Amino acid sequence: MEDSLRFGNGEDGSRCAVGLRDLMQRGGSGSDFSYCDWERLAITTPEFEEMSSAFKVPIKELEKDESGKITAGDSRSPKYQKRYGDEGAEVEALDPEELRDRVRRWINDHLDHDRYDACQEEEKREQEQLAGMQF
Repeated sequence: MEDSLRFGNGEDGSRCAVGLRDLMQRGGSGSDFSYCDWERLAITTPEFEEMSSAFKVPIKELEKDESGKITAGDSRSPKYQKRYGDEGAEVEALDPEELRDRVRRWINDHLDHDRYDACQEEEKREQEQLAGMQF
C-alpha cells in the first residue's frame, strides 16, 4: 500500500495509477512537491521484527484460474513477499492512541510554531469581530 501511494501502481484506470507526489503536482496548488520526505509513522521495520506473532498476518498467495487470471489475492503479493517475507502487519496492530501520538509528535516537530501562533491570533481576532456583528 505504501509503495502504491508513493509511486502509483501504473495500472490504467486504477485509483492509484499515479503516486501521491504526482497527484499533488497536478493539483496546481503552486507548491513544489518535487521533493517529498516520506517517513513511516506506523509499524516500522524494527517494530515489526519485535512484534508478537499474534499481530502478524500471513500474506495470501495468489490464486489464478487456468487462463492465468488472478482470482484471489493481491497482484502485489509476490513482490512484497520477495522483499519482506510471508508476513505483514495491519496498521491496527498499533494502539490507536499511540498512532495518534506519533502523528501529533511528527506534526509538532515539523510545524512552524511562530506562523501557527500568528494564525491562531488572527483567527481569534476574526472570531471576536464576527461575534460583534449583527445579522
